[in-house]
Amino acid sequence: MLTIDYGCQAGDLYFRRPRGTVRAYFIQQRLEGPAIYQNPGRQDLTADVNFTDLQAWSSPYAGTVNLITQREFLHPHADPTDPADTHAMDAHGAGAAFMVLDQRRATCGPCHT
Repeated sequence: MLTIDYGCQAGDLYFRRPRGTVRAYFIQQRLEGPAIYQNPGRQDLTADVNFTDLQAWSSPYAGTVNLITQREFLHPHADPTDPADTHAMDAHGAGAAFMVLDQRRATCGPCHT
């Protein structure tokens, strides 16, 4: 299973976002805390993934192969002359903000296959 999303491991995640990871975007303005409830149906809601919990909760079913940045994941496949690749690999933008969790099915545990 491949999970690609905003986030990081718990220690870094909550250090960076002590008020929590849920936020809203309303007319290109970032809202946090109680303000995310002020515009229901008229804003985008998002949250950073706690990859530490995701790995722990999936551990009976899947083992972690790798947890790396999107930049590290795309590097072997990217075209440095392609603006889309350059944007996706930006070390100060999407390349660092997105994490890639690569997991494989566990060989034993609750799965009966």
